[in-house]
Amino acid sequence: MENKNLLISIDGERRDDMSDAQAELLRARATWLMITEPGDQAAGAIIREHGPIVALQIALNPESRFNSNFRRWQDRNPGEQRISEMLLVAAKDGQRLLIPEHHSWPHGLHDLRDTMPHGLWVRGDLDVLRRTKLAVAGSRASTAYGAHVTAEFVSAFAQHRVTVIAGGAYGIDGAAHRAAIAVGLPTIAVQASALDRPYPQGHSELLRTIPDRGGLVLSELAPGSAPTRWRFQQRGRLIAALSRALIIPEAGARSSAIRVAHTARDLDRAVFAVPGPITSSASTGCHALIREHVAELVTDPEDLKRIALLPSETKEQ
Repeated sequence: MENKNLLISIDGERRDDMSDAQAELLRARATWLMITEPGDQAAGAIIREHGPIVALQIALNPESRFNSNFRRWQDRNPGEQRISEMLLVAAKDGQRLLIPEHHSWPHGLHDLRDTMPHGLWVRGDLDVLRRTKLAVAGSRASTAYGAHVTAEFVSAFAQHRVTVIAGGAYGIDGAAHRAAIAVGLPTIAVQASALDRPYPQGHSELLRTIPDRGGLVLSELAPGSAPTRWRFQQRGRLIAALSRALIIPEAGARSSAIRVAHTARDLDRAVFAVPGPITSSASTGCHALIREHVAELVTDPEDLKRIALLPSETKEQ
């Protein structure tokens, strides 16, 4: 089902231009986001087989509690009243719910198959999803070298129709977002917490600035949800799937960017890593990715322009 007029702005009530079927679909998607954790393959499989509405009816049937997955989802089900309250909270916070049935849904997310998010809470301009998207990931404890390289690469795309994606974290992520804003490029911040609980708190102002400057912040976590280790890990799959290519300017051996790089490679995305000083532990992750042929070595923004200069796809990625 694809409907270009499907409502994506939630206010807890049915709009005049919204059919009963559309309202039911939207509420079903919102409910799935509340009763599951990101990357729940079992939920994705039952939705793929039955659709979100029927799948929800099956999953929440009390007679289905013998199934451990169904029991887990039922235990997390807040009920109709709480769902309505959550939708109102989101609306007052300026959030919208983008679902896979809407024409603005990023095509690249379908590559996640059963781990595709049931929807995305968004704040900002959805048009940025139509651009060629380049993801940036790297160390939170970045060095001056890493910040400089990040700004240099992101700035090189100023003349091209590119959206810069990152995770909104300290270090390389923050450098990528700020560099994009500085040169007038839209940027997308993918959060591991709800949009009304920006994390890290030290980037609250940056996360507010991004949509104000033509960008987008998004999350698959329902309003009020806090970040967890698992949610941080699963955020990486969204960053990888949303992008055409991933660049890692600086990453240590244990950086979460390493996981994102492997996910991007598994999704057949182009992956690039910038080498650093051999004496710097902050670049050992990049060196390992290059050595293991997960990432292609890149030392100059010009090397990446062939990615940025590709025409925008008719289907977004």
